Amino acid sequence: MCRRVINRFLALTVFIVLSLTILPLHALEVEAGLLVYRVVAPDDEAYMNRLLVTADYVRLDQGEQDPGFILFDRREQVIYSVNATERSILVIDPAEKNKQHLPDDLTLEIRSNKNHEAPEIAGIKPQHWQLITNGAICREAFVLPSTMTEVISAYGEYLGVLAAQQAVALATLPNEFRDACDSVVHAYAPDAFIQKGLPVKIWNDQGYDEALVDFQASFKISAEHFSLPEDYQQVPMGIGG
Repeated sequence: MCRRVINRFLALTVFIVLSLTILPLHALEVEAGLLVYRVVAPDDEAYMNRLLVTADYVRLDQGEQDPGFILFDRREQVIYSVNATERSILVIDPAEKNKQHLPDDLTLEIRSNKNHEAPEIAGIKPQHWQLITNGAICREAFVLPSTMTEVISAYGEYLGVLAAQQAVALATLPNEFRDACDSVVHAYAPDAFIQKGLPVKIWNDQGYDEALVDFQASFKISAEHFSLPEDYQQVPMGIGG
């Protein structure tokens, strides 16, 4: 009798193990950090920008309805931009990932503005910071210090890899076609605000506005969100573009 019970237990254990190994990827869930921003750009419609972060990946998309997305492999430091319409994946793998040096014709200052009134969020008072280039305010932000630090650190990794590619692209442009603020924001100091904390609002006087609408330290989502379509063509994009 005892042997029969043991055999049944072993058979059940084997069944459970086998079931887990063949479980489809979409049925598996992982926990991710979540940030959702509402973005308004000049002369463009508002859209949602969602950021999902795990220990291995950062995914950026515009929500479940958007088939296209960006996946950043944190281990390999490679960015994959998935285009569902063309069924292709642009692979951004810069040969140099070091922080880009600010050109001699650009100055950069991150200035704190303590004379502001902003309500507390999650019991934390926001800080007001200004990104100043060549004496002009490029962007401003309210940030929550010491909040979602692991998530924004991962986001900073992604921005650093992207900035290396942006800086190379800028180097090919004649000076008259370069914009000082755009250069600093996208190539030389893309992580200026996230170094100070979690941005809850970023804006400038040209009509750009980015507002945090949701954030969760632990958000359950299907593991398939962090995989690439196997039947899409991968197109490499090196440092030279």
